[in-house]
Amino acid sequence: MIFGRTLVLSLAALLIAAPNVFAQQQTSEEAATQQKELRQTIEDEATDPARSGPMFGLGAGYALDNFSGLGADPDGSAAYNAHIGYRFNPRFATELQIERYHKFNFDGGDVDGWAVGMNGKGYILTGRYQPFVLIGVNYLKLSTTDTRPGFKTSKTDDEAAMRFGAGLDVYATDKLVVTTDISYMLGMGQVQGYDIVMFSLGFLFRP
Repeated sequence: MIFGRTLVLSLAALLIAAPNVFAQQQTSEEAATQQKELRQTIEDEATDPARSGPMFGLGAGYALDNFSGLGADPDGSAAYNAHIGYRFNPRFATELQIERYHKFNFDGGDVDGWAVGMNGKGYILTGRYQPFVLIGVNYLKLSTTDTRPGFKTSKTDDEAAMRFGAGLDVYATDKLVVTTDISYMLGMGQVQGYDIVMFSLGFLFRP
């Protein structure tokens, strides 16, 4: 009799506890699934080429002159640049760019200089291959040495310049980007008539 009552009580306790045990197990499985999905989302965001975040870059290229204000036809110049920027969303980024021009040589002299400015970049596509357009405002400083007869001068001109261009970013990895662009620097004020066409190839690092 005692055994029978004990058995009935045990079965009743098991029936009462079973739904709770099952619910706890289901909750644990759901939590594990949610954590896995969250980790996957974080990993996907960290490797997304269109993710927000800082950008650091170095590049080199070749600058062609369009110096209508010089009265001479210089050769092109090697150029170097550095970038630091931030991508705010998949379609837009800004960058601070510093660019150094080696020498635009011409018969009897040369022109060298540098530019620093802020550019805005708009991305047309947001996958591994990302074509973009850019527009910016730069400070352009050029130093001219002219030893031609009747000229013989050394001067420095500096003023604002507008930059317009287009290019392509290619994600070699989720952090290393190969970037190339062509831009036109339109001089104003003192540097009006000292326009520059720049071809650039470089790398961006995205931490």
